[in-house]
Amino acid sequence: ALPYDCILMDLGLPKLDGIQTFLAIKKIFKVHSLTMPPVVALTEYINHPLIEQCFELGMASVLFKPLKEHHISRLFSRLKQLE
Repeated sequence: ALPYDCILMDLGLPKLDGIQTFLAIKKIFKVHSLTMPPVVALTEYINHPLIEQCFELGMASVLFKPLKEHHISRLFSRLKQLE
């Protein structure tokens, strides 16, 4: 089992953006031969090139803030299907 069910990655972090943070985490998992849990990007803005980049880099999904409870419920249902 993975130590985490998923990672919620805010793309709008103040000092290190979410893409850079994701790539750093991905590298750590690879260096230690660990299985990367699904990563879900969180963003306030609908930015199609950024969304495409998230998927191209291997993120599992993108959610838009503010999050509603039903968004999170659907997310975890989808992630459970991927197991």
